[in-house]
Amino acid sequence: MVKTPAQHTISGGGRKSRPATMALLHRSRTEDAFAVGWNQRGEGYFTVQARLPSDHPFFTPTPQGTYDPLLLVEVMRQSSILVSHAGLGVPLDYHFMLSDLEFACRPEYLAIHAGPDDVEIDVLLPEISRYTSGKPSRLTCHWIMRRAGWTVATGVGRTRFTSPQVYQRLRMGRQTAVACAPSATPLPEHHVGRTRAEDVLLCPADEPNTWQLSVDTTHPTLFQRPNDHVPGMVLFEAARQAAAATLGPERCIPSSGAVSFRRYAEFGEPFQLRTAVRGSAQRGERTEVRVLGLQSGRQVFDCTFVIPAR
Repeated sequence: MVKTPAQHTISGGGRKSRPATMALLHRSRTEDAFAVGWNQRGEGYFTVQARLPSDHPFFTPTPQGTYDPLLLVEVMRQSSILVSHAGLGVPLDYHFMLSDLEFACRPEYLAIHAGPDDVEIDVLLPEISRYTSGKPSRLTCHWIMRRAGWTVATGVGRTRFTSPQVYQRLRMGRQTAVACAPSATPLPEHHVGRTRAEDVLLCPADEPNTWQLSVDTTHPTLFQRPNDHVPGMVLFEAARQAAAATLGPERCIPSSGAVSFRRYAEFGEPFQLRTAVRGSAQRGERTEVRVLGLQSGRQVFDCTFVIPAR
């Protein structure tokens, strides 16, 4: 059974943590809410307590028995959403716009049954810009994730915040939520490192090392709130699947990655993912896979995953 925040209370640094609610995490299902509590340590310095599930239906363990690297990214993302609302006072109806994100993890410390599933994340906010009202307008967030005292992952992300009124003007009438279902037959799940057909986000394309994005807005983990565009974390997962389809899923366990978003990914318009590889896993080299997301001839995102040498 997946452990949920309602079943656990974690204390951090000798002080009882303040609880993380579903609204503060932008989650609608308890099994997808991984942060469970938070504390403020100083100006722009927070700690968030989280629990990593070992049996989550979407963030499944790697073939090596370690936690999914993108689970760690999701935990870091939730921690920044939590402290933005609870610690900085960003209103709950504001929109979060992620511009770029980087992460690195240490797989040797991420074996699922080799230690506790509790983690603590230091959330450091060295750069916070504000509107004239005093509400945050953008920030840079640094994450340091620890498990049993060991640093297991780090990351950096940059986010902007907008009010519903500004977002509506920015999106020029696209603020209405859109329902979307796969428009073609997805790739077999084992080609992209998944175990369930419903988790596959790619369809075949006519060009080599190229795939079409295919999303289903009824997916319970990937789409938990109404959206007028494809969320950034869905695109990040699609990029990871494209890397797996390129290298082979058994080899595509990234130790680090980075993504930069340039514009929104719109529903109902063809979206391509193209990959390029540097290095050779067959020769025991570190491999880098670059994934570009393209829509209507324009670049939506640029992503790179690093696969460590064997």
